[in-house]
Amino acid sequence: GRLPERRPSSSLAKRVYAIMVRLTVDNILGATTYYNPCYERTIDLRGMKIPAIENTGALQDGFDAVDLCDNSIKKLGGFSRLNRLKTLLLSNNRVCRIAPNLAEQLPNLETLVLANNCLEDFADLDGLIGCPIKRLSLVDNKVRTKADYRLYLVHILPSLKLLDFAKVKPKEREAALARFGKLDAAAKKKEAKTFMPGETLPAALRAVPVEALGATQKRTVDQAKAEAIRKLLAEAQTLEELTRIETAIQSDNDAELDALIAAHGLGPALAPAPTATATPNKKDEDEDEDGEGEEEGEKEVKKGEEADMQKDE
Repeated sequence: GRLPERRPSSSLAKRVYAIMVRLTVDNILGATTYYNPCYERTIDLRGMKIPAIENTGALQDGFDAVDLCDNSIKKLGGFSRLNRLKTLLLSNNRVCRIAPNLAEQLPNLETLVLANNCLEDFADLDGLIGCPIKRLSLVDNKVRTKADYRLYLVHILPSLKLLDFAKVKPKEREAALARFGKLDAAAKKKEAKTFMPGETLPAALRAVPVEALGATQKRTVDQAKAEAIRKLLAEAQTLEELTRIETAIQSDNDAELDALIAAHGLGPALAPAPTATATPNKKDEDEDEDGEGEEEGEKEVKKGEEADMQKDE
């Protein structure tokens, strides 16, 4: 029979194994599937430290529910069109953005759980417009502290029946209509602040320099440095060391990572910081210029006195 896949035994090794695992076709095809208590065919993709949703075409639209809890997903989007999917679980992630075309990707989504994520403003929720969501959980998101939080969600999701495990009451629907008016989905989509790759930037943003938008150059790592990073991860003895290494890897600044590699003897020693050379300031330069001018003036005076003495003789 087929041998089970070998996994690291120690908890530290499991932590190393789990760092930044992409959602690949192999991961999807090898994931556990089961029927949940609602008799929905579910695929278990939780606890894999997945940073982004991708390659979902491998699901072949064969599941009613997808469990992506306990990962590192920052953006809700990136699905291929999944007509069958009705339940999406995304608790304990880092979701702070929702794709504006989510309704096109998941046209029959009815249950969405986004507990313990990073949604802060009403604008972060506008990507849900158009989704036929009936049950929604946003527990432990900062947006729940906003005034009119429930009314706003009732406003943008007309089909919503259960919000944060509490039923939506008719009075809330009336209050949402009085507070926000009738929903104009097309206008809301235009106002959504989420930028999708491939879209054309607005004229106002095209005129702004790239540096002002906070863009960073794509990071590249040579083969020798990549091998040193692998050895560094393998030699880590404590969770604190592993956390420092992970933070350095994810940072845009290579200085900390280079320092860790050099400290473990896996790379060249860092060159000492260049000593600061004294640069004359403007005041000193002005004083030097004044001094040179005085010396030239004294020389001219002496020449004038010698010429007068020669005339007297």
